[in-house]
Amino acid sequence: MPVDFARNCRCPQCLAKAIGALLTERLAGLPVAEALQLAREQPPAAGLIEHIDYTREQGFFVYSRWFLLKRGTCCGHGCRNCPYSASAVS
Repeated sequence: MPVDFARNCRCPQCLAKAIGALLTERLAGLPVAEALQLAREQPPAAGLIEHIDYTREQGFFVYSRWFLLKRGTCCGHGCRNCPYSASAVS
């Protein structure tokens, strides 16, 4: 995933934040079907990556839209970033 390296720090955490922001921006304008296709094209990761697959808020894990797209289906728990919800699909 190409990111802008205008910033000095390229540590894993800063790189994950940059990639997560780029993914959020890119997915924002895509219809669910196109976003799903993009997610299917990516090889599976060995594990979850903070700032890309999830963030932590008040001690809770909040899955990203990208993670939920890679999962491929809705779990039915009303996740905040669920791309499969009626409001996100319409």
